[in-house]
Parts: sequence; structure tokens; C-alpha cells
Amino acid sequence: MRRAFTSSVFGLGSAAALLAGCTSMDAPRPFVYRPVAPMAAPATQAPPDPNVSPTDEVAFYDLMTSHGLETSIDLVTGRRTCTDDANRVEVMPSTRAITINGVAFPLKSSIRWKDGVLFLPGECRALFAEHLRLAPMPVVRDDERLFDGRAVDLSGWRPGAAAPQPASARPQAAAPGTLPAAWRSQARRPWKYIVIHHSATDAGGAVSFGREHQKKWQNGLGYHFVIGNGTHTKPGEVEVGSRWVRQAEGVDGGHAGNKHYNEFGIGVCLVGDFNRAAPTRAQLDSLRRLTQALMKRYGIGKDGIRPHCDVRRGHTDCPGKHFPFREFVASLD
Repeated sequence: MRRAFTSSVFGLGSAAALLAGCTSMDAPRPFVYRPVAPMAAPATQAPPDPNVSPTDEVAFYDLMTSHGLETSIDLVTGRRTCTDDANRVEVMPSTRAITINGVAFPLKSSIRWKDGVLFLPGECRALFAEHLRLAPMPVVRDDERLFDGRAVDLSGWRPGAAAPQPASARPQAAAPGTLPAAWRSQARRPWKYIVIHHSATDAGGAVSFGREHQKKWQNGLGYHFVIGNGTHTKPGEVEVGSRWVRQAEGVDGGHAGNKHYNEFGIGVCLVGDFNRAAPTRAQLDSLRRLTQALMKRYGIGKDGIRPHCDVRRGHTDCPGKHFPFREFVASLD
């Protein structure tokens, strides 16, 4: 009986020692958790790269779209070829290299699939920034049809009213380097700058933008001029906003997010999202001719041509990474 009792006690003690993680019954040690190794990945799935974390990657299509590259896929090999007017990028999934304009760049980690999305190593951002060439700015041309002064009259427009119609009478075409007569203002405001914007939208025009701006500002459309992309107005058509028409009344611009530039800066907005694609040739043509006419009339130098991001530093990247600002300013006579 005593022997049985002792055995029972001994057995309970052994069990307790084992539960406590002991390696021997006379030297108990604290419990230590050791996770079970995960099962190996199926043979058809590449093992995850230990050098890659989500913050070190960028989605393939996000990077291509941000640089305005169009992608074609070889359905046999899976190779992606991405191009614009100046660049050719080749991407092969499951490899550790990317080719930019004929030069192969080794990568520290693999191009891989994750949840059905192709990801590139984050270092590709820097490679693109350093090695992609700027697409040449289209050669601009004089075309009175894109700069004839026709404009929507927004001065009397209010929310809920029918959209105003373009003036029926066609003004006399302006001589090169001058503003059309219908656009000239008698105000003697000392304009110092021309601030260039993009709308960051795929479509729009002075009327639709004015409707939205009216919700925020009493004087509606914040820009002085809007240059269309063929959605709400003709490609390259220039619309004149009410703030330009009413500048003699002391109405400032509402485009800059900066009081000084709203007072002395002419706001010109091109319709489009130039973080995704470049402005059209017609838009650049009209912008160049409008800018030159404003420079000549108001004595504004090239140093007065500003992208919105310089006026509102740290708050916007407007007019977008694909707007060829330096090339545009260099093209001005």
C-alpha cells in the first residue's frame, strides 16, 4: 500500500516535471516555447524571399502608370515590355534584374507575385528616376483655331443655373504674341507670375470646375484660364474664367493656396492628371501661345513662370511629374 502511494506520488511528480519542461526530474527549468517549423511551400510556389518586406516593394502597374509607360505582355514567356516615346523597360517575373533602355540592372531581391499582383523591389523606384529619359516635348505650332478667344462666359453663372454657352460670334484672331481682343482687360493689375496647374482629373472644363469651386469660394472658378483636353471642350481650347474678366473689380485668383500668388499670379489649369500621363500636344501648343502673349502684355519674364508645386511647397506636386516644365519654359521665345 505504501509502495503504491509512493509510486503514485512519484508518478505525479514526474508528470509535473515534464509539464514544466524539465529535462531531468531533479533539475527543473522554466518553460520555453519553441514554435513548430512551418510546412514547406508546395513545389509549384516559389519560397518567399527573406530579404523582402512589403515596404521594400512597389506594385508593377503602379510604377509603370506613374511614369506614363504602356505595357505589353508576351503570353508565352510572361515578359512585360513597357514603353513611351523615349523609353523601353523589360520586366521578367521571378528574376532578379530589370532592363531599362537596353541596360540590365541587377536587383537585390526577386520580382515576385503576391496575392495575384506582380511586385518589383523598391529599389526600382530609384532606378527609374535615374535612368528613364524624359519624353521629348511635342513641337508646338501656331494654330489660330486653338487660340481664337472663344470662351464660356462664367461671370453671371451660379450653381443650379443652366450651363452657359460659348459666345456665338467668333472674335477676330489675334496676331501672334498678343491676346485676342475679347480677352484683354482694362485693369492695371501688376501681374508678376503665371502659375501652371493640372486639374488632376481625367475630364472637365471651366464650367464643371467652377461648379465645384463655387461650393468653397464666393467667386467660383479659381483659375483665370482653363485649357481643355477634348472631354468637356475641344482639345487645346482655352476658356476664360470670371476672375480674369472681373479683375478690374478687385477679384483675385483662387488657385494658388497663397495670397501673394493669388493676387499677382495668373492661374492657368490644363485638364488632365499629369501624374499619370503627359499633357497633349494641343494643350502644350495653346499653353505656350497663351503664356507668350501674357508675358508680352504684362512684362513677365521666364523666371515668373511657376509650377504650382513651387508656389505651394510641401502641399502639392501639381502640375504633376509628367508635365515637362523645364522644357516648356525653355521653349518660350
